[in-house]
Amino acid sequence: MEIDSTIAWLVIILSLIGHLSLLLIGNSFAFADPENLDQNSTEKSYGLITVKDRFSSAFLFFRVIFLFLAAFFLLIGFSSPIFGNYYLTILVCIAYILISNFIVDLVLVFNSKLIARSSSGISKVVVTFFDLISNFNRTILKFIFKSKNILQDDDLDDSLREVSVPVDSVDSSIVEHEIEMIKGVVSLDRITAREVMVPRVDIEALSVDTPINEIAKKMAKSGHSRIPVFDPDLDHVKGIVYARDILVLFNNDDQVDKKISPQKIRPALFIPESKSLSELLSEFKDLRVHIAIVVDEHGGVSGLVTIDDLLEEIVGDIQDEFDLYDSDFEVISNKEFVIDAHMTLEKLSEISGVGIEGDGFDTVAGFVYSKLGRIPSVGDFVDFNRITIEVVETTGRRIKKLKLTGDFPQVLTKK
Repeated sequence: MEIDSTIAWLVIILSLIGHLSLLLIGNSFAFADPENLDQNSTEKSYGLITVKDRFSSAFLFFRVIFLFLAAFFLLIGFSSPIFGNYYLTILVCIAYILISNFIVDLVLVFNSKLIARSSSGISKVVVTFFDLISNFNRTILKFIFKSKNILQDDDLDDSLREVSVPVDSVDSSIVEHEIEMIKGVVSLDRITAREVMVPRVDIEALSVDTPINEIAKKMAKSGHSRIPVFDPDLDHVKGIVYARDILVLFNNDDQVDKKISPQKIRPALFIPESKSLSELLSEFKDLRVHIAIVVDEHGGVSGLVTIDDLLEEIVGDIQDEFDLYDSDFEVISNKEFVIDAHMTLEKLSEISGVGIEGDGFDTVAGFVYSKLGRIPSVGDFVDFNRITIEVVETTGRRIKKLKLTGDFPQVLTKK
């Protein structure tokens, strides 16, 4: 193959200049951070920051193209190799690549600010050109993906996080509760133990000195098969008592009036309030336990979480044959309903569309306490965005039931 030597040299020189220019501009992006540009740097220099990560692959692609053209004309563009033989020509090409990278990096190390300022103008032109090419490639790939029914990463992420699509729009084999389960699984990473735990005041616990027969009565009355035991108070939980161990001791009449031995108290799992449910579920599985004690930042017990609480986040409320069904809200009309005061703000938003930002509290009761600024009594109320929240039932200092009245953003439905 024989090509005019003038044309060959022209292509080689232009290719090498193009490669060096792209190498210099592309590598200058690495120095285009605010801390590397002084206060006197121009606005154009800071423009490099916005395109720093967008076109690295495009710069690399065109650098390879320029190198290929130069190598092609060095090897084949002449009737005989430029440097006597083909092997030497190849070695010269490799040496050029190594030396050019070294020289450019050396220049940038000592003159990064100057290069950033001086190359900003040409960078704009180059980036505009690459932007057009990138948009063209993106359009072609999008068309190919759609025609082949290929789900891209962004689409997959959106589908997982926004699976609340109408049931009619999906395959008939997917029913509504399955969609809710998918949403529950996806949300496990962002929900913490604090949001689902049984609060401290509702924990059924006993002293380590409680006789075995009293423990059995407590379990029968509460319906719990695992109960924490403490000494001297709830902030010092010593472990968990299991119903199966209590039943074994009942075979011995001499034991029922005595306190349970330390050997029968199983170790308790302690977790922080901030632990995500996905991490906790894995921990339950690995340690083969179904209950954990939640502690706050000061080390005090703030609540309790069971594996049932985690599963209910996925499949909804779980009722066994011993549970008495008690809905946490009752719809009176489209403008009035009664809720359990410990309903979370997130669930309130789901059923009524009422959005309340939690500031140090997670429940509607916490919101009422923060607004009133005192211990509430029956009949007390707070107004929020044309919604009235009234206290209708209390137990001691605790709010039990609240009544919400007003024009709600969405129609209330029993879930």
